[in-house]
Amino acid sequence: RDKLIPVAAARDDDFATLETVCKLGVILTKPLTASALRAGMLKIDTKSGKLSSSTIAAQRELQDNARAQAEALERHRAEFLRPGVMRMFVGMLKGPLEKATKEGDRTIELVLHLIRNLLMPCPLLPTPSGD
Repeated sequence: RDKLIPVAAARDDDFATLETVCKLGVILTKPLTASALRAGMLKIDTKSGKLSSSTIAAQRELQDNARAQAEALERHRAEFLRPGVMRMFVGMLKGPLEKATKEGDRTIELVLHLIRNLLMPCPLLPTPSGD
């Protein structure tokens, strides 16, 4: 968790390293799947007696796993949103924006995917205002 950004910062003049860290960032900040969101928001019926204790335990485990995934996602996002970090990745756009190439287009798309992932809210976690 704490190793990617220091590697990128130490080698911020090495495009290949920045690109690799950016790709990993896209993967690590990918929004939760629909099934994980459903599991995390699941209302578990513990009072009606309609569900067996094993079913309730399985649903709680799914819910706990989904919430753990959401918390890990937020930790990864926080790493990429530390001051100065995005500057490195946005800096990767300088060349591609000056001269259009297929490889440059892929770089632009990669950085935009990272930005999109970082901006995507996670409905399983409380908002900063506590809503």
